Amino acid sequence: MLGAAIVLSISLAVVAYLLQPAPAAGRTFLHQVRHAHHKANAGEPFQTVGVSRVPDLTSQELYFHLTESLPVVVTNSTCTTTPWDLHHIRALAGHNKVGIEVSTNNRFYANSGLNLQQMTVAQFLDIFNSTTRKYDYYLAEQSIHQTPALAAEVRSPPFADFLSIDRTQLWVGAGGQVSPLHHDHWENVLCQLQGTRTFLLFAPFQVEYLYPKPGPERYFSQLDPSNPDLRRFPLFAHARPVSVQLNAGELLVLPAFWWHQVHHHNTTNLAVNFWYYPNELASAAYHTFLT
Repeated sequence: MLGAAIVLSISLAVVAYLLQPAPAAGRTFLHQVRHAHHKANAGEPFQTVGVSRVPDLTSQELYFHLTESLPVVVTNSTCTTTPWDLHHIRALAGHNKVGIEVSTNNRFYANSGLNLQQMTVAQFLDIFNSTTRKYDYYLAEQSIHQTPALAAEVRSPPFADFLSIDRTQLWVGAGGQVSPLHHDHWENVLCQLQGTRTFLLFAPFQVEYLYPKPGPERYFSQLDPSNPDLRRFPLFAHARPVSVQLNAGELLVLPAFWWHQVHHHNTTNLAVNFWYYPNELASAAYHTFLT
């Protein structure tokens, strides 16, 4: 009985600790936003932190990174129960129907010139491997539950068990894909399973330099940070990006509201990501700042 009481006491303490992030995250995030905004208005420079690389994370360490809004790379990650490659995906999910993004310029995810086609995974992989295809094809932001056999092999990282998952998504590209600069309002963990991609990151408090689109597309920037037009977007000259390369077997923890553009290197690119519900106070703080 004494042992059970001790275990119960420890469990309650852990739960109480993990329930702390909501108010702390909101206060920390709002402080960052206000502090950076005041410095920018005063013409003072600000420093953007680098992204640390660690072999593993505990739940407490993830709590720290989310409450402080600090991305981190975990270099020894396993998000599937067995190694994945294109042959494995075809074998388990070839018959499943999915939506494929098609582009004329290898730019995806709400870029102009983009359309969506429905086909099976096997049809997509046939086109994907063709040397005569005229367009660029990308299986992006695809709910893993559209491919049940693959979904059964996906595991959220143990250090994130205290978070609530909203979506789990599959990404498959032939290489060279580029996303527009945008932010997501979820806590994001992306597991790179094959290939390499580079993230160009901007901290949330730099939003006033990034020219969000008006209206419902405000999650996207009007500019291309890889080739900015400073005559149209002069404040972007004050932005301070951080570049992060993610290799196969690594994962990136990207806290909610970090702006990012993603460049896939010219090899097969395969990833799974988890979107977890964000902290409500941090979300309110960011959207208050936007308005």
